Amino acid sequence: MARIRWVVIVGTPAVAICTLVLVAYLLKTADNSRQAQITMAQVQVYAQKIDALEWQVMAERRVAPGTLAELQNAKAELRAAVSRLPSRTRPGRIFQEFMAALASYLTSVDQELLLAEAGRFEEARKFDSEEVDPHFDVLQQKIKELSAEYGQRVESVVYRSVTGATIGVVLATSIILVLFQRFERAKHRTKEALEEVRRQHELILTKDALKQSEAKFKTLFEAANDAILIVHGERFSDCNLRAETLFRCGKEDIVGHSPLDFSPSAQPDGRLSSEKAAEKIQAALRGLPQFFEWKHVRHDGTFFDVEVSLNRVITPEAEYLQAIVRDVTERKRAGGELQQANKKLSIAVSAMERRASESTHLSEMGGLLQSCQNPAEAYKVVAWAAEQLFPSVSGALCVTSPSRNMVEAVVAWGAFTPMESVFVPEDCWALRRGRPHYTENAASSLRCRHLGDAPSQASICIPMLAQGEALGILHLRGGAAKPDEPLPGREQFSGDEQRLAEAVAEHVALALANLSLRERLRSQSIRDPLTGLFNRRYLEESLDRELCGAARKQRPLAVIMLDLDHFKRFNDTFGHEAGDVVLREVGKLLQRNLRGEDIACRYGGEEFVLILVEAPIEAARQRAEQIRADVKQLIVEHAGQTFGAVTLSLGIAAFPEDGQTSNGLVNAADQALYRAKAAGRDRVVVGPTGS
Repeated sequence: MARIRWVVIVGTPAVAICTLVLVAYLLKTADNSRQAQITMAQVQVYAQKIDALEWQVMAERRVAPGTLAELQNAKAELRAAVSRLPSRTRPGRIFQEFMAALASYLTSVDQELLLAEAGRFEEARKFDSEEVDPHFDVLQQKIKELSAEYGQRVESVVYRSVTGATIGVVLATSIILVLFQRFERAKHRTKEALEEVRRQHELILTKDALKQSEAKFKTLFEAANDAILIVHGERFSDCNLRAETLFRCGKEDIVGHSPLDFSPSAQPDGRLSSEKAAEKIQAALRGLPQFFEWKHVRHDGTFFDVEVSLNRVITPEAEYLQAIVRDVTERKRAGGELQQANKKLSIAVSAMERRASESTHLSEMGGLLQSCQNPAEAYKVVAWAAEQLFPSVSGALCVTSPSRNMVEAVVAWGAFTPMESVFVPEDCWALRRGRPHYTENAASSLRCRHLGDAPSQASICIPMLAQGEALGILHLRGGAAKPDEPLPGREQFSGDEQRLAEAVAEHVALALANLSLRERLRSQSIRDPLTGLFNRRYLEESLDRELCGAARKQRPLAVIMLDLDHFKRFNDTFGHEAGDVVLREVGKLLQRNLRGEDIACRYGGEEFVLILVEAPIEAARQRAEQIRADVKQLIVEHAGQTFGAVTLSLGIAAFPEDGQTSNGLVNAADQALYRAKAAGRDRVVVGPTGS
């Protein structure tokens, strides 16, 4: 036995090592032959390249330096490739024939090039066809034979490698099988003896494990945090200590009793306890685990909530139901409190989201109001914002007139019922008191009179105050938000709605005050304070704009410059206050005699300029004559004194005949006015040359 083991231990590795060495050698030889095949492919490429370059020389009938250099490089690369062929794997006869063919071909190429370099191309062509081409064909044939020989060597070596490896594996396997057969006999003899020992040991371990399992189950059963009750038939047959604590009684008060003895007649879902218990028990006995909530009654009569897990347990002796009962009274109470907290949190989050939305709408409304150019645009913005901020109510924006003696509803939204659209400030309690006024229903004795016969609904009037001045009221009424939503009237507004309405009124008041101030400042910047006409700055801006429009539409435009005759003498005689009265009256007359699209400006002192849009020269002359005649009929009174007739001198310039720029037209009209003065005043002159 020991000698066999020694033979196997020593012989098996020796056979394996010899096999591996043989296979490695053969694989190395195969790799060399494969590399030689690749090299022969390169040799063939270089030979073809030399042949192509040699043909190029013959075709061009000249030996170019570049072509000659390429030939030399190709021959050098070919020789280098031949030198890389493995020396040990070279087939003797075929290799010698290949080398002879290669030498003959290269020699014939060199001789052909010598003839070509000497300019003897005809001899070179003849030499090429008789010597070079046959040598090239022989070389190609030898290359193919040598490549085929290398390929056969690769296949042969690989075959021998596989054969050697197979023989080595067979020898090693045979040695291992002999050893395995001897070991199996010895193993079988000892297995029977060990089997009996194992059986005795397993019997001892099984008895010990059973005892430990019973002790562990008893410990777990009694120490469990949940009550565990065993149901056999329709009564409890066992329970743990936690069940005694949960039901507040001893084990003897539980074992032998029915589960219905510890349950009320009906469960919280309205079902009878007996009916629901029978359903759950039958399902568990069919092998379907049950998990449900149950209302229990303790031995002292108090109620508590539990979760019950009911499962079937089968033993060799009988079939039982195991009920695991967990007290969830505190958890349900905490769940109820958590639900209430979540409800409060949801309400708070909704309120925050509503406030965030309101803040966004307020901010957007403020931005839009700041961008409004006139009050009409601001009214539309307020109506839009009110519909977003108060979706369930209707309302109106009422603005005080400039004279402060009337209030008018300028815009309304929602299903707003009619009320007094124009009323006096005294009809609104909010304007009287200067603070918001809330009315809960129509029966209130403090309802604003401007509400008229409005339905019984809650309403709010909030004064819009800016710089101590009442600009109007924001009025909200608790009706439907849209005409097609007949919602019942509201009896009151929430505190949040009232605060939001006050914020909206504050924003609107500030915006309207800014618009009014902006309009006054703009009017002051472009109006002459004495006559109310536009000033010279506005004239320059307007004339440029109108000239662009006239040029684009190819329509006429006229400029009239007029001057009060002998006005300095009038001031010296009657005083500057009387002169101011005359200028004001002339300004009013000009405003009455112009169309809405025409522009009248005070140019400076007693000079005025009129821009007549789309007016031909003849129409402008007629208008100027009419103004001159009307001024002569003007009666001016000041300090109880009536002044004599006032006359005008007028000069007219037309676009594009008299000028195509604002300066050109004004200068042309000024020249015409100068000629009217020179011609005796109280007359109209057309064009800079006068007519």
